[in-house]
Amino acid sequence: MAKYNPTEYAQAVIETLRPHFPDLENPGIAKVIGEAIRKHRETPSDEIACILDANGMWRLYAHPTPGQVELVCMRAQSPEANERERDLNGLLDALA
Repeated sequence: MAKYNPTEYAQAVIETLRPHFPDLENPGIAKVIGEAIRKHRETPSDEIACILDANGMWRLYAHPTPGQVELVCMRAQSPEANERERDLNGLLDALA
């Protein structure tokens, strides 16, 4: 059984990522992204792609596990970006 219902999962993802992506401090942005996450959790066949930063470098996509999301760095990756992606995905995986 899932740890969180779709609404709780979406809220937990937003709260997990908010300290790392300042745009999520904007209630309107957080609401739109949260709603996309909620819908994906409810209906995993629904695609999800959310840009998390002004540069479009960091995005949320569907995780291989249905109903979950994962963070992806879209630009040339540095060791720091790889570590950030790995660490944040670890936090997101813990929400499953």
